[in-house]
Amino acid sequence: MVLSAQNDANLEYKARSKTISFARVPKAFLVLDGQHRLWGYAKCRIKHRVPVAIYEGLSRAEEAKLFIDINTNQRGVPAALLLDIKQLAEIESEAESLLRTFFDKLQTDPTSALNGKLSPAKSIPNRISRVAFNRSIGAALRTEVVRSLPTDGIYRLVRNYINAFDAELPDKTSLTKANYFEAIFEMFDEVVRATMNSHSNVKQSSLQDTIRVIAKLDFSGRGKLTKRGYTDLMQPVFRKGVALSAEML
Repeated sequence: MVLSAQNDANLEYKARSKTISFARVPKAFLVLDGQHRLWGYAKCRIKHRVPVAIYEGLSRAEEAKLFIDINTNQRGVPAALLLDIKQLAEIESEAESLLRTFFDKLQTDPTSALNGKLSPAKSIPNRISRVAFNRSIGAALRTEVVRSLPTDGIYRLVRNYINAFDAELPDKTSLTKANYFEAIFEMFDEVVRATMNSHSNVKQSSLQDTIRVIAKLDFSGRGKLTKRGYTDLMQPVFRKGVALSAEML
């Protein structure tokens, strides 16, 4: 909470005891940030220790400028940091815990195309962030094709899928573009089912046969594509290239 002491507050800091004193009068402080928290504390019957920053000697113009700065430049905690804090607080969901395990394994597995290409803390060029990873792989974990598999089986399938694209992509850096990475996992269920129908397995080589037609697509000259943009270009080409079999009719 951020306050500005008014003249009537008679705010005084005692260096020796490291305490402050002030007059308990109405409107002794102007609330610059934390109005909703203050309202919540007022409604709560339990007393709390509240961290407060207090400015002294500000003019009205300075108070107004500080209020604007706080409410326009304030940034939230990075999403990746929140994920780490969830683990420390032991409040991760089962899915979040599984995603963390997969993230760590794919980052260190020497047979993984993502070895050394993941960024756990923040977004870095040519790295997949934990947030983008969770969105992508999380979608794959919710598909029907993985529900009957044990954890190690899901991991191998995900690794095979990623490795298949890495093997077929002319430009390997595409794999570490967040929007592209999310787009290929948007098609995960469809690709895996097509591979099972045509090869009766989901080995990397079989997945490569299935995704080759979309891995070779040239997106140059189309500007910066969103996940939806990539998916809308991939799906028609993929579906046209998948041959029908008797089992699919």
